Amino acid sequence: MPTIAEVLRSGRPKPPTGLPALQRRLLEYLEDHPDEVFGYEHAAELGDKLGDVSGQTVEWHLLSLDTKGLIAKAKLGRKPYFGSRWAINHLLLAAITLRGMDGKERGPSLSPVAASDWTS
Repeated sequence: MPTIAEVLRSGRPKPPTGLPALQRRLLEYLEDHPDEVFGYEHAAELGDKLGDVSGQTVEWHLLSLDTKGLIAKAKLGRKPYFGSRWAINHLLLAAITLRGMDGKERGPSLSPVAASDWTS
């Protein structure tokens, strides 16, 4: 019987043709690292992982991929985060689980995402 991860990997669409090389690399990186999300303050770090790309360039390409609907973006508080659709969905689920829909903090829960992974 396949695992959820296997089913999701097998159903992952191929990146569209015609993307600039850097956008394709960025998209592949985000999809290969579904446990990572990036805010604007992490753009330089992500650029280093992609091979000496400036933070401003990474920011522009993150916005472009988001506009094309190839990645997702979510705001927690005032900070926007970018990542694969899977990563952002899990980030939002964890935020709801830890804070509740009303925004009030809750205690530890039986969420599939460890609370320690999302709190500082």
